Amino acid sequence: MTDLSSFDTTKLADDGAVMVLCDPIDGRELTDEESGEAVTLTLIGQDAKEYQREVHKATNKRLNKRVTKGRIKLSAEEIEGDSLELLIKCTKSWAHITVDGESLEFAQKNVRMLYERFPWIREQVDEFTTDRSNFLGNSSTNSSTSPSVSSKSKGQVAAVQQ
Repeated sequence: MTDLSSFDTTKLADDGAVMVLCDPIDGRELTDEESGEAVTLTLIGQDAKEYQREVHKATNKRLNKRVTKGRIKLSAEEIEGDSLELLIKCTKSWAHITVDGESLEFAQKNVRMLYERFPWIREQVDEFTTDRSNFLGNSSTNSSTSPSVSSKSKGQVAAVQQ
């Protein structure tokens, strides 16, 4: 008998999963040169309560704009900005992130800089957070991927919800 609680994607997405950052050219997992440990980001998934709150916040902002202006006037930059904010909120920690020779402290301003400066990282994060299998790990008999296994970029960015 299959116990559906092993597929409680909301709880598992709330708990978060570790994504190993991959080289944008050859897809190999990146490692810290000194320690040999993987370069990782800990992320919450699309079914997480916090993720859904951020999506609702962005959608409500758009709806309120529509009501107050009488029509929808939304720029690509606004949609992209909302998507960036969502990914920043999804990022809970990281390990071995080095930029310009400096170990980068985990802070929202640094997450923003990382995602703005390195779009390929943002793409990997976007893809990882919207793939439920990354959060199911070994609880799913159909999943061969554990949360600590890397997410390789497929060159497709998940659409911004709403």
